Amino acid sequence: MEATLREALIRAGKEFGTPVYVYNKATIVERCKSLTDAVTFPKKKMLYAMKANSNQAVVRTILGTGFGLDCVSLGEVLFALQLGADRILYTNNNVADDEFNAVVKLSKETGKIWINCDSIQRLGDLPEGSACFARINGPVGGGHHDHVITCGPESKFGIPWEQVPEALKVVASRKLKLVGVHQHIGSGIREVERFGQAMEILLSVLRKNKLADLEIVNFGGGIGVPYRPSEKPIDLKAFGSMLSQNFSAFCKEAGKDLTLMLEPGRFPVAEAGYLVAKVNTIKETPYNKTFVGVDSGFNHLVRPTMYGSYHHITNLTNPDGKTKAYFVAGNICESGDIFTRGDGDDNHAASRDLPEVRRGDLLVLHNAGAYGYVMASEYNMRPRPPEVLLDGSELKLARRAKSWDEMVKEAIG
Repeated sequence: MEATLREALIRAGKEFGTPVYVYNKATIVERCKSLTDAVTFPKKKMLYAMKANSNQAVVRTILGTGFGLDCVSLGEVLFALQLGADRILYTNNNVADDEFNAVVKLSKETGKIWINCDSIQRLGDLPEGSACFARINGPVGGGHHDHVITCGPESKFGIPWEQVPEALKVVASRKLKLVGVHQHIGSGIREVERFGQAMEILLSVLRKNKLADLEIVNFGGGIGVPYRPSEKPIDLKAFGSMLSQNFSAFCKEAGKDLTLMLEPGRFPVAEAGYLVAKVNTIKETPYNKTFVGVDSGFNHLVRPTMYGSYHHITNLTNPDGKTKAYFVAGNICESGDIFTRGDGDDNHAASRDLPEVRRGDLLVLHNAGAYGYVMASEYNMRPRPPEVLLDGSELKLARRAKSWDEMVKEAIG
């Protein structure tokens, strides 16, 4: 870790208290630019899947790079409109009729929202003559955990690719304009070949089913980042080249000037995020285990407990100490509240070699910018942490934490 970043994270912990989420603006901008540059196909549109991190400072930063937004709820759509997003894709799944109809109404009023239908039924719920997208569920899925694979026979998402002809009958009967098709295969994928396989499936669907009004093909997101020091990042140049070449050939074959769309969520923000926590206790046990207890827990970062996810940990305040094996544990009243997880595919707690940890040290969990704060809760009646944007050398509060009294007062009502 660079000394300037380490110093900024220590400053954040001291200035705003711990635990605290810190997002590095420079990393967010660089990731957005690198992806945009890697896809050389000229007619393209990037969206940010804001479910990964909806902090207003983060989303504003991404909008500033030219991205639109992918939203999955009425709340996200209203937020996106408030922030001035020029284009919004509303990808709904099993939502209530009231919510669906509210977004359809907003789409008509603003002209900024595409409705992405997740089922044949939802296509039939659109007003006659509406322009829309349809989400297709093909046989190729992928992801770092079963829970995040969003294509294939086990997936709840999208219109099965075998049922596309049936969906098109509804499109015709409702006089809908199917301007876009969408496929999202999962999350945390770093293999270019898997994206290529999924892309070919979607293009094969389009070859078999001629869509007269088609303007946009959305190949989703799911671009993974390395969480372990031993992991390699996706070959972004190869990824962009594969997409651009294959889509260019398809457009030429189809005789159509189409737009290529992507909707990354994790990729722009994961590596930009850090969760800084303070060491409260150090417990040596007779079972050859040393537990380092910090002032955060899975109520703030649930990924290790939920997915067995690995998050690299750095001792900010004693980086050169003698290395020792530790279990880093949170302050939640659950045995699963362990941040150090194994390197395998299991979900078991494991020790982690860290420079000597002392009471009062500041530890940082890396790659916490995606699916961190957005999945946080007030479990055990502990407030969520504040969020801070690191803009150059300046630390800016992006969302304050509730006080204990505020949280209790809100609970009482």
